[in-house]
Amino acid sequence: MASSSSVDHRYTYDVFLSFRGADVRTSFMDHLFSNLKSKGIFPFRDDRELKFGDKIDGGLIDAITKSRVLVVVFTKNYASSTWCLDELWQIVRYNETAKELYHVRALFYDVEPSVVRHCGGNYKKDLDKHEERGSQEVSNWKKALAKGAHLPGWDWNNIANDSNESAFIDGVSKDIFEMLSNDGPLDLGENLVGLDSRAAKMNLLQFVDPRKVHMALAGSPSWFGPGSLIIVTGKDRQFFSSHGVEEIFEIELLDQNESMELFSLYAFKERKPKEQFIDLSYGVVDYVNGHPLALKVLGCFLFGKDVQIWKRGELKLHELLKRMGKQVVREESENPGKRSRLWSQKDSYSVLNRNMGTESVKGFRLRLTGCSKVRIDNKSFAKMNKLRLLKFHYKPLELPANGYAHRNIIFEGTEVDHSKNLEYLSNDLRLLSWHGFPFEFLPTAFYPEFLVSLNLSYGNIKQLWTGSKNFEKLTLMELRYCHQLIKTTDFTLIPNLEELYLECCTNLIELHPSIGYLKKLLTLNCKNCKKLKSFPADLELESLQTLILTGCSKLDSLPEDLGKSKALVKLHARGTSIKQFPSSIKYLFNLQALSIGGREIIPSKSAKSIFSLSFLPWKQDSSALILPPLSGLRLIKNLDVGHCNLSEADLLDISCLVSLENLNLSGNNFATLPSSFSQLSGLKSLGLVGCKNLEVLPLLPSTLHILDAQDCTALKEFPSFMYESKSFIYDLSNCSKLAENQTIEHLASMLLPQLSVDPHRSLDLFLPGRRVPEWFTHKNAGDRLSLDLPQPWSFRKFKGFATCAVFSPLNPNGSKGRLIEVSYSVQSLNDVFLCGTGIETRFFPNEKRCYESDQVWLSYIVPTPDWEMRWEMAKDNIEVEFEIWGICCDVKECGVRLIYDDDEAESSSRITEWLPHSDENNDKISSVVHSDDKDKDIDAE
Repeated sequence: MASSSSVDHRYTYDVFLSFRGADVRTSFMDHLFSNLKSKGIFPFRDDRELKFGDKIDGGLIDAITKSRVLVVVFTKNYASSTWCLDELWQIVRYNETAKELYHVRALFYDVEPSVVRHCGGNYKKDLDKHEERGSQEVSNWKKALAKGAHLPGWDWNNIANDSNESAFIDGVSKDIFEMLSNDGPLDLGENLVGLDSRAAKMNLLQFVDPRKVHMALAGSPSWFGPGSLIIVTGKDRQFFSSHGVEEIFEIELLDQNESMELFSLYAFKERKPKEQFIDLSYGVVDYVNGHPLALKVLGCFLFGKDVQIWKRGELKLHELLKRMGKQVVREESENPGKRSRLWSQKDSYSVLNRNMGTESVKGFRLRLTGCSKVRIDNKSFAKMNKLRLLKFHYKPLELPANGYAHRNIIFEGTEVDHSKNLEYLSNDLRLLSWHGFPFEFLPTAFYPEFLVSLNLSYGNIKQLWTGSKNFEKLTLMELRYCHQLIKTTDFTLIPNLEELYLECCTNLIELHPSIGYLKKLLTLNCKNCKKLKSFPADLELESLQTLILTGCSKLDSLPEDLGKSKALVKLHARGTSIKQFPSSIKYLFNLQALSIGGREIIPSKSAKSIFSLSFLPWKQDSSALILPPLSGLRLIKNLDVGHCNLSEADLLDISCLVSLENLNLSGNNFATLPSSFSQLSGLKSLGLVGCKNLEVLPLLPSTLHILDAQDCTALKEFPSFMYESKSFIYDLSNCSKLAENQTIEHLASMLLPQLSVDPHRSLDLFLPGRRVPEWFTHKNAGDRLSLDLPQPWSFRKFKGFATCAVFSPLNPNGSKGRLIEVSYSVQSLNDVFLCGTGIETRFFPNEKRCYESDQVWLSYIVPTPDWEMRWEMAKDNIEVEFEIWGICCDVKECGVRLIYDDDEAESSSRITEWLPHSDENNDKISSVVHSDDKDKDIDAE
């Protein structure tokens, strides 16, 4: 039990960790902080970078004072930081002068305790340096180190290898959790609440036959004299009954007042909560629902915590409470079918297949993955007539190594053996979520008036119910991929519905007209409902924020009433047959995302079901879509008008969209873009995929980060603004004219404007090419190479890292290559990750992306301070490995160049060495690189 002084002490943090950031911040400490937070433990973290000589400030001293657990993380260079040594001195002082207020521990990371204790090794060197610089505190620091080395705690050096790091960290977190959980007034002889009212109801429990007492509880009948009255407590009523207990009294849970009193005794050491904690305390009490043990544990856990800690939303998800709750349920009965909740795969499967369910079961969950055949007959749930939560769900398949699985389509399921009809489901259900619902209809007598959430996705449901049923509580309905569903239900008596998902109901023909009067509806998703022909004419969807009609290829119009949905933020209608949108769209002043145009997706003969529909081509209608008026949509950020047969004149309206950030114009017919596009000051990404008439790009905003101009086969020149951008990703692959018409000199003037390293510049560039330019100092066939670092190696001279990869389509059976993602990683010889980058090349996912010839990916990045510790460990040699994720693509060749201080003079002279001579100026480009503003290269063939 904490002393009175500790009871009065208020804590802001659970844990304070004193550590030298350069030693452990980027790996071990990040994992430790994350693990602590996952257990509901609130640590203090100071991320400032400190300079030599800085003194510990009042803020840190305050943080140490207001933390319950103080941990010193000793590392090899801990003593090099005067800040760390000052923290240690404070912590050791508190351990001696206020021991009852704190738990103080030491963690030894890659340093022996004896080195710390005797100030040997690096500790001696660092302390000597401090002494040479005139530090007056060295003697105090030495004493503190000696005392700190004797603290109880943890020794990282005792674990076998790095694979045990997570287990070690988890062990540290659990120990800290135990310290915090054991704090506070836990004397079980006191703080008794609700005892009088229950004692008045309770008679003494008497055994009828002393011989049965002997069999159940005692070693000899002589233990009990004649007329003895024995009180027994336990959780299994059947056990008492079978051993002759005459009277059984079931203890009631605490009511709200009793719960508040018990909780307050442990959280505040008072019978009432403190004024500033009243509302928060009621939140805890309501959640725990009268369980005394939970109230005690949570009271102890929150004891002494600051009000800000109480407000953290992690309380309900607190690991201890979850584990304790599960254990309480397990102890309800040895028979899983008599427990209130079933979540264990083994227990749920057993109860269902053996028909063991009872009215005790309130919640049932089963994952339909990785178990044997599940048997569901027409009366499987007849005995579970008090069921409030029912959930069957699938686990999606892992994505294949060389492909891309369509989200939410492919599942690794379990075979469900079922009868033709389901006769019974509990009318007490609040949540019904059944992926792959195997029946065509819900039970006739099923009328759960308190149902809040209904999800029958991927199932065989044909119709929810006939007529109109009153479900006032229902807010969420999900019927994704229900291919048997032909029409929706009547929504008239479901007034509070907020979300309706009908995605990929491919046979859905009709939306009930009542859907237009759902005034609280926020989201309506009808994506890929390919047979849906019309939308309700009368719309009063005043709360609607998201409307998704993408892929509804039969849908040819939207009602004029759409303009009444003034809360609409997202409207996606790509791939429909709509040629003219209602003029009222101009009144959707809150619209931020609009996608229209495109046509029905045509399945490819060679495409397998596991590949995303995003790869398949869009069919274009020969008649142009009439672009709706856009100038009034001042808040729009994302606009997709791809494949709309737009000309230059159609684009003028877009220049007025001052908030525009992402614009897709792919698949259109214009030859130029309006110069007014330069006024789109917030534009970040621009899609021009397959704009085959586009010849030149105007000046575009400097904010542009992504330019996707793949397959712009008429594009003749590199964009003039390319070299001005500090950071960009430009995809110019398959731009054949670009390679044909660009001279080496002109390209050099575009990509090599100056000879100075820009510390903020980074780029990724995709373009046609067959080999790695000579400018790269290290090249190799295939997807990996190794290189020696300049010696002596110094991270501070490291200025940039340039890479190049040539990827080639494999073209089996004439198929085209498709690229999804490219990446590379750099590792030291001892497998320490040094750096890397990855780019998903589908910047605009709906656009077709195919390759018939070799392409080049050029990348340049600048080192950041958080690289330093890892790169200093690299020392001699590094290995670079490239990886591409796609279909029928492979890395043909790769190259690397490390930009280093000693390399600057040489590289500026070498630029002219590998450039072709004047008689080669008209040779055509096979690849290009721009490594930085000083070192840049072009390679001619």
